[in-house]
Amino acid sequence: MQFDVANINAGIVADGGAGTDTIALVSASAGASAANLAGLSNFEILEVTNVLANSVDLDNYEPANALNHVILDQGFTGTHTISGAEQNFQLDLLAGSLGQTLNILVDNAAINTNDAVGIKLDAGNAGTTDFGTVNLNPIFVNVVENVTIDSTSTNPFATQNNLHLSDIGLQALTIAHDAGGDVTLDLDGSTTNFIGSALTSVQAAGFTGGIIWDDAANGLGNDGNNITFNAPNSGNDSLRFGNGNDTVTLGNGNNTVHFGTGSDSLTAGNGNNQVFLNTDTSHTDSVTLGTGSNLVDFTGTGGASSTVSFQGHGLNDTVEFSHQANSAFTLPDTITGFQASTDTLHFDKAIFGGNTAFDFVTVASQVGVIAAAGSDSAAHETFIYDLSTGHLYVDVNHSQSLTAAADMEVALTGIPHITAANILVS
Repeated sequence: MQFDVANINAGIVADGGAGTDTIALVSASAGASAANLAGLSNFEILEVTNVLANSVDLDNYEPANALNHVILDQGFTGTHTISGAEQNFQLDLLAGSLGQTLNILVDNAAINTNDAVGIKLDAGNAGTTDFGTVNLNPIFVNVVENVTIDSTSTNPFATQNNLHLSDIGLQALTIAHDAGGDVTLDLDGSTTNFIGSALTSVQAAGFTGGIIWDDAANGLGNDGNNITFNAPNSGNDSLRFGNGNDTVTLGNGNNTVHFGTGSDSLTAGNGNNQVFLNTDTSHTDSVTLGTGSNLVDFTGTGGASSTVSFQGHGLNDTVEFSHQANSAFTLPDTITGFQASTDTLHFDKAIFGGNTAFDFVTVASQVGVIAAAGSDSAAHETFIYDLSTGHLYVDVNHSQSLTAAADMEVALTGIPHITAANILVS
């Protein structure tokens, strides 16, 4: 049952009765004093029918009501607060609030260790809607550990919902599937992980929209914590992780993923994926991608002994190396599914002091590798491919010998018949 009351005055009486009932008020009435709200009883949902332009204290509705669900039909303006929320508080935002801030204060959050808040985004607009900033318990010790976001729209032409989420103690984020359809969720500008109990889990198992969290200043796990990010059905994702050891599962969209210096694992589907691995010397990465035109770029100063797997015959897959230690001699990266007919190993010319000319030699055995290295040209880089093992060797420093500290080795499983055409130095 829903009661629509334009203005609350002392003495107005409305009883929601049994069941789940909604009281619909304008902004000023929703923020009225306890004395003016005393005539309301047995309501569970508060709906604000115009733009929220003032703060609301849900404790003013107690004890005759148990409001823990607020619907803002027209969004909010300025910086205001909804206080008196309880565990499992639900906020529905049905209109955009670009550049505005709404604080949510959850009672007893300093005591409870498993507080949860749900946020539904559904403006019913075509295109992109920015829902502003939702700040959960902006008091350092009063944290909300769990947040669920439902990003949807009643408009079939909606493309993206933007939300700046601020939660200094967020531990687990759930991005829920909506039966009415999922809309790409952009969380750029969100701030989390300011204290020790930091974000470690993002679960979006049924969500089919894209997920964007690619903010260089406030990315996922910016304090170096380890994150499990599970979105196996997601659309086109753009994600940036911090320096933890992150485990990521994505769907069949065209994904762009930046990792930090930890030991990271990514499994993605059949889209065109771009993966950037900023691995340091003490960590390795694992990347498994489906069909498509995929790029795996080692951008850091380490990552030797990492694994890259292309599942199925992709269109044009490329693995890029920016540093000798990305795939060092005796500590090679292992690449599975590399196709000689389409794929490329790209070496940054900075590895070779700016030189781009190279020689490509095939040998039949490890003995041939040693011999070829011994006759390496002083003018050109020499790439030596062992047809018996599928290992590619590079005498980076022209020393006519191979060492782990100076030279490179890449292992191609299945021994594809690569040629100089598969090598790019630029």
